[in-house]
Amino acid sequence: MHRILRWMLFSSIVLSSAAWGHNEHGNDLTGSWRITATIPAGVPVCPGLQDCVYPALATATSDGTILQTAPISNTLTGHGSWKRVSPRSFKVHTVYFRVDPTTGNYVGTSETSIEVTVAKDGRTAQGSFAAVVLDVNGVEITHYTGTVTAQRILVQ
Repeated sequence: MHRILRWMLFSSIVLSSAAWGHNEHGNDLTGSWRITATIPAGVPVCPGLQDCVYPALATATSDGTILQTAPISNTLTGHGSWKRVSPRSFKVHTVYFRVDPTTGNYVGTSETSIEVTVAKDGRTAQGSFAAVVLDVNGVEITHYTGTVTAQRILVQ
């Protein structure tokens, strides 16, 4: 009898895990992501004739915290939060300290608001962002928008 109960319990766990796997994984932002952010050419932070493309990394935790890093010389790691707004759709808000690349002195912040949709398989995401650059007094210096694509970092 105990064997049957254990088998039933095991089967229900395995079957429910399979049912939740790929179909529901897109409802989860937690984990680490490799991001590509694209800023259209012609805005103050991307003054050339070609779009500016930046790689970034982000880690979303189950408590709604997010950490983001990008190899931009005057910007430190971003800290923020995320929330699900509908199935597979999320909003993220991150604040970065900005420093003078020559002196290392604090010169203000940069804040990004991202809306992203995770694919049904949970492995990729895409969306858009709006960013605002602020001085040390919180006065806006500039703002811009762009797009993001992301790939979940998986165990190899």
